[in-house]
This record gives sequence, C-alpha cells and structure tokens, in this order.
Amino acid sequence: MKSLFFIIVISLLASVESLAQNFMGCTSQDAIALGRVLPVVESTRNPQMDYCIKKNAESVGKFLGVNVGVIMFEDSVYDKPNICVSRIDELSGTDGTVAIGCNYLQNMYSYSGNFNIIPIVLAHEIAHILDITLKATPPSGMYSELYADFLSGCFMAYRSKQTFADVSNNLRWVVRIGDYTAVGDPARHGTPMQRTAAFKAGFDWYKEQLAVGCVVVGIDASAAARKYLNLPDFDDADKIAGN
Repeated sequence: MKSLFFIIVISLLASVESLAQNFMGCTSQDAIALGRVLPVVESTRNPQMDYCIKKNAESVGKFLGVNVGVIMFEDSVYDKPNICVSRIDELSGTDGTVAIGCNYLQNMYSYSGNFNIIPIVLAHEIAHILDITLKATPPSGMYSELYADFLSGCFMAYRSKQTFADVSNNLRWVVRIGDYTAVGDPARHGTPMQRTAAFKAGFDWYKEQLAVGCVVVGIDASAAARKYLNLPDFDDADKIAGN
C-alpha cells in the first residue's frame, strides 16, 4: 500500500509542477462581503455544472455541519482564476460564502475531463468555512490549507466506496495548487506532497472510523485534522492567534 501511495504521489507531482503558477487557488477574504466586490453571475452557463455544484455543496455542508452559500463570479477579469471564501453571510441563514470563479471552474473541468473534481474542491473550500467558524487552525496559510485537504479527503471517503487510488486522478487539480514558498509565508499552501498526504490521511481516517461503526460529524473530522497537523489545544491556538 505504501509503495502504491508513493507511485501515485510521484505521478501527481510530475503532472502539476509546470502548471502550479497558473492558478491562485483559494483565497480567504475572511471578513469581506464577496458579493459586493466580485462580478457575481447567476450561472456557469453549463446547467450540468450548476446542478453538480448545488448538490455537492449541500452534501458537503450536511457532512461538515455548516450551511454555506455558494456564488459564482466572472474571474476572467483577474490575472489568475480563483476561488474565495468568507465568513460573511451573503445568503440568508448561512455560515459563510464560497465564491467560485467561472474561469476557474472551466479550467478545472477541462483539466479533469469530468465533474468528479467538483466535490473535492467544494469540500476543501467549505472546510475553510468550518475552520473559520471553529478557529481550528492558527493564522498560517499552510495549516489552514492542509486542514481543508484533510477534511476534503474525509468527505470523499464518506461520499463513495471508492479507494484512494480511484479518486487520486481527480486529486491532481488540488495538488497542482501546492507550492514551495518559504515556511511562515501566509500565502503558503503546502507542497504538492504535503497536500496529497493530508488528503489521503483524511480519506484513510474516515474509512477507519467507518470500519468500526463510528458515525462521523464535522467536529470529529475537524479534531482529527488538528491531531494530524499536530496543532495545539484550542486554548493554546487562541493564544497563538492573539485572541
């Protein structure tokens, strides 16, 4: 199994190294009303994609225990395709907002050739909302990204009976956003290998819980992600964050 994981990781790294600089990946705009500053659109202009986004956002939200509003915006006016998250309630009764660039979505679809990448990306982004709500990670880009990767892996294990090898092909899109920026850089997302390992750790953790009959909810997955990242207890994390 370890050798298979190594082969998958090497394959992922080879496919993403030359592409990583073309996309910004997700950006946290914690306290910004995204709908007021982004050119919001009603649709991706692809009914199947619209439906897939809606259904998977509902499924991820139910799994993680957060109610998130999802909006689309025209990101072709920016330098790089992107996704943004905010804790601001754009839609009544939600815990936060995920704003997805239409160009980002189209590139994501063109790269993967199917819609199976959408639940992986949505789970990652909605995990950021859970992170903001729980203050689960300290103010470091890498910790929050790997936390979201872990929870995305949990969701994909919850969503289907597929093995990690089955879902790894679509994981390439997320891993390509990995980077090698300096430790401590707030823009750091983690290296491609770190991101793959975090996703797989979440995937494996959920399968282990399922095997022993545990019913996993969002707070459980969050605690497991924090343990995986070796983060301090909440009181200590608050001190780190300056709260």
